[in-house]
Amino acid sequence: HSSPPKQETPLPRRAWPIDRASSAFKPPRRVAEIVCGNVKTSGEDARFLAERLRRIGVEVRVPEDGEVMHGWLPLSPIPFRSLGPAFTVSRVRFYALDHKRIKFCEPRVFFDLPVIDVSQCHSGAQIENALRQAWEKRLADLRDAESLLDRLGADVQSQANGTRLVLHLTGESGPPALVRSPTEILLPSSGPLANKIVAGHRDRCHRPLAGLDLSSELDMAMSAQMKRVAVAPRRLGSGAPVVGVPPAPDKPVESSPRILLLDDPANDLESVKSALRVRGFDFESFRDASRALDAFHQSTFELVISGVRMARIDGLEFASRVRGLAGIEALPVVLLDEAENRTNARAAIVAGAAAYLWKPFAWEEAGETLLEMIEQPSQRRFTRYAIHLPMRAEHRAGVSTERTESVARGGIAVRTLRDPAPGSVERYRIRMPSPLDPVEVEGVVVTRITIPGKASMTAGVRFLRFGPDSESRWIRMIEALEKRAAAADQRGS
Repeated sequence: HSSPPKQETPLPRRAWPIDRASSAFKPPRRVAEIVCGNVKTSGEDARFLAERLRRIGVEVRVPEDGEVMHGWLPLSPIPFRSLGPAFTVSRVRFYALDHKRIKFCEPRVFFDLPVIDVSQCHSGAQIENALRQAWEKRLADLRDAESLLDRLGADVQSQANGTRLVLHLTGESGPPALVRSPTEILLPSSGPLANKIVAGHRDRCHRPLAGLDLSSELDMAMSAQMKRVAVAPRRLGSGAPVVGVPPAPDKPVESSPRILLLDDPANDLESVKSALRVRGFDFESFRDASRALDAFHQSTFELVISGVRMARIDGLEFASRVRGLAGIEALPVVLLDEAENRTNARAAIVAGAAAYLWKPFAWEEAGETLLEMIEQPSQRRFTRYAIHLPMRAEHRAGVSTERTESVARGGIAVRTLRDPAPGSVERYRIRMPSPLDPVEVEGVVVTRITIPGKASMTAGVRFLRFGPDSESRWIRMIEALEKRAAAADQRGS
């Protein structure tokens, strides 16, 4: 009798972030973390690999209890390069993951290397060569990361004789973050994560976004992720999220970015609303795209989630129109389709969407993508305009008269003689160009830059909340600045 055809297990639904470099959609990668001592290989796999390695002269041991198969590999006296002085190792220890892959674990310096496939290695020298190639790749990643962090002005140091790279975070005591590459930093077990059991590599790993200008931006992004992981629901041992909605925060998120929701009929976004509401996010919901566009004349949103198939203006056209609004530089727009559609996915790239999802919406599958867009935008959301506006600032040290260096929908850059503390909340009364009345707004200091050779510094401020009618006046000024900039560009061309 012929056996029935094997049924393929469908992949779980995922949000597909757009890869601008390749102009294609890419499913998120799954990252697994292997912990030495918690790995078991089947007896058959262990015996197969052990027999093969013994034939090529490698020392191995297969425990009778079925635990991990260990092996030892002698090395040549050729030194290994590092960020510091070169070092030599006489032999290394490894353990087996399956019938063809091994993981080096001792000396500890090699534990962070990826697993190595030895199925094509026919001698101990070839296994050593694979180890050295993996180490050179890791060393190149460390050097690239060191160069990037030095450029940002971060407090980065090499440790363990130049074999490890660590990053000290501002205001965090305890162990520093471990830097693995320019795109992978392991969060420290201090601050919000002190005594916190982190489920897996994905929660612990921070991936710095391209376009960072200052170490303070990286510092804030990592701190935000640490706080998010600290309050995240506990996970089961398998790594699967606990079923159900996590409890709401103790109090509303005061500085939560505003989100615009658009779909027709609007009840199709009820699952999205519920997920945002329980996490304390502030959002406004619309059924008509024209009304949603008009809302940008009164308010500023930092993320848009829109349906694709709507009457009059569909989601693709809406995403394109959002890009043309005054003061918008690269506002992330997430498109939510009725079902997965490759044609619409490609059209979303052209429309400038940040991600493409399909219904039914599930936070467990798309939530991390949305949080990254909200907390760590890959591009600047709002256009900056250079304009000096006198302002009165109320802060911890009292009251002072200052001026803006530049303005945007979501914040300002302030020239000041004092030393504002990052994270401090201040109140401002900004004198607007005639005939607009002054604007009152509360903001949080997110960056500060010392100007070489001058007594003053520039502080970056993110707006938290406006006074009555102040936000609409602020946006009217932004729209006027956009028209003036467009007219200047036209005269220049």
